[in-house]
Amino acid sequence: MRRIELDYQRHRPDRPGRVLLALGCLAAAAASVFAWQQARLIGALEDRLAELERRQPSAQRDVTRSADPALARALREARAIDTLLQRRWSELFEAIEAAGSADIAVLAIDPDAAQGRIRITAEARRHEAMLAYLQRLGQGAVLRDAVLIEHRVQRQLAERPVRFSLSATWEQAR
Repeated sequence: MRRIELDYQRHRPDRPGRVLLALGCLAAAAASVFAWQQARLIGALEDRLAELERRQPSAQRDVTRSADPALARALREARAIDTLLQRRWSELFEAIEAAGSADIAVLAIDPDAAQGRIRITAEARRHEAMLAYLQRLGQGAVLRDAVLIEHRVQRQLAERPVRFSLSATWEQAR
C-alpha cells in the first residue's frame, strides 16, 4: 500500500489570491482618484456658473448693444414673449365671460397684449343689452375704459341683432 501524506501545515504558494487582492486595491485607488478629480471639476464649474449668474444683467445689456443684429432681434422677441406671458390671460377670459348674458354672443376677441388693449366683437339682441354689456366690462378689475367703436343692426337677419365692436384697456398683471 502506498503511503498517504497528510501535512496540513505546509505552506502552498497562494499567488492568484494575492494578485487579485493587489489588483482590487489598485482599482479602488484609481476609482478614488477619479472621483476626487470629478468632484474638483464639478466644484470649478459650479463656481463659474455662479459668477456668470452674477454678471448676467450686465451681459444682457452687452447683448443688446451687440454688433450681431440677429441676436439683438432674438432678444427683443424673447422679451416681447415674456411680456405676453406676464398678462393675466385667465382673468381676461373670466371677466369677458362674467360680463356676458343670454342676450350677448361674443364673436371675436382680439387682444393686443403689448399695447394693453383688447377689441371684442359681439352681437346683442337689443341695443340696451349691448350698452349694459359695455358698462359691465368697463367696471371690472381686469378691463377698464370700455368704449364702443362701432355698431350696426343686422337687417338681413330676422331677429335683427346688433353687431358691435368695443375696445377696452387691459390691466397689467401685478
